[in-house]
Amino acid sequence: MEFGSRPTTRNLLIFAQFLHKELPLRIARRAIELEALPYGLSRKPAVVKVRYWYLDSFRDLRSLPDIKDKSDELEFTQMIKMIKVRHNNVVPYDGFGSSAVEERFGY
Repeated sequence: MEFGSRPTTRNLLIFAQFLHKELPLRIARRAIELEALPYGLSRKPAVVKVRYWYLDSFRDLRSLPDIKDKSDELEFTQMIKMIKVRHNNVVPYDGFGSSAVEERFGY
């Protein structure tokens, strides 16, 4: 499917419906991966915080009903914007977890 620089309302609706189903799955997988990190990393405060962000985002996405019309799509878009803001600091926090491995193993 092509969206181009000027997607139609129908294409936006289809894309939102796809993301509504797909994003919770991807976010849940990421939370599970963070919980299963080796060397005790999953218990580091920075990793725990990021995992909670993913869990909060998962719950937020699952709380929205199916997307059926433009109004639903706009509500979903606002939710995605809020989630993006929540996750803006994921990379720096993941860096704290990596630093913990370096300290422990001298990498």
